[in-house]
Amino acid sequence: MVSVILPTCDRPDMVPRALRSVLSQKGIELEVLLVDSNRTTGPVRENPALADLLADARLKVLVPEPRPTNASEARNAGLDAARGGWISYLDDDDVYLPGKLARQLARAEQDGADLVICGYEVVMPQRRRVRQCQQSVYRGDACLVGADYPTPVMFHRADAQVRFDPTAIAAQDHLFAIAFLARRPERWVACVPEKLLVMYTHDGPRVNSGNRLAVWQEYRVCLQRHGHLFSREARRAFLAIGLLARAQALEVGWAEYLRCLRRIVATQGWGNWRLLVNALARRSPRLSRWVVT
Repeated sequence: MVSVILPTCDRPDMVPRALRSVLSQKGIELEVLLVDSNRTTGPVRENPALADLLADARLKVLVPEPRPTNASEARNAGLDAARGGWISYLDDDDVYLPGKLARQLARAEQDGADLVICGYEVVMPQRRRVRQCQQSVYRGDACLVGADYPTPVMFHRADAQVRFDPTAIAAQDHLFAIAFLARRPERWVACVPEKLLVMYTHDGPRVNSGNRLAVWQEYRVCLQRHGHLFSREARRAFLAIGLLARAQALEVGWAEYLRCLRRIVATQGWGNWRLLVNALARRSPRLSRWVVT
């Protein structure tokens, strides 16, 4: 069985689309754990837009007490209740594409992988961008500084010893993925290099929006806990990305900002040029609308 954990918090108009995309998945045995963290919009069970979906026997609504205060607590409530041998996630503002879960399960069984990620598309007001569709395996240092781990792309074997850090308010997904890999004798991640998920940006509340300083803090935590698993070069490259997030949060001057960009080039080369372009666009009022957040 695959258990899909879908937390929702005060986005009653978005969650039906996300939930429908999960319940439409074919070729797998499925349970869906809808974690109700609503604070101002009423209980999930009273949302009329969900009436037909709530009748699906594969769906279970969780109402944790005390109510989760962040996404990590909500996902942990789902993990505690999950019965499946495999776990996947979805945010209430994103959607699975058809075959997402079956493709990742097949890849896990074919390669003996405990963690499988996938390609995904980010939809912004002005453009779209497809990510992580270039390679099928990440090994060693690439697990730290190469793979993307937005929570909805992760598909992993159930592990009662790994949970999301409820004290982290940003980068919880990356911290979880590295903690999960730290318990494996070999650090590698399989990837289905196809677009299997769509993530939507919007002006509503998001976990990491405007919280770049928290991203930097969680990068430091990740290195403190698990940095010994990776090479010095990988740690420096990872730290360089975190320092850029810090510079963005503190709105440092151009001289320091450019030093952060040069540090990324020095540790990763020009292969991460999209990150550099994104960082420069963030500083421009005219170009900031094109930034991938």
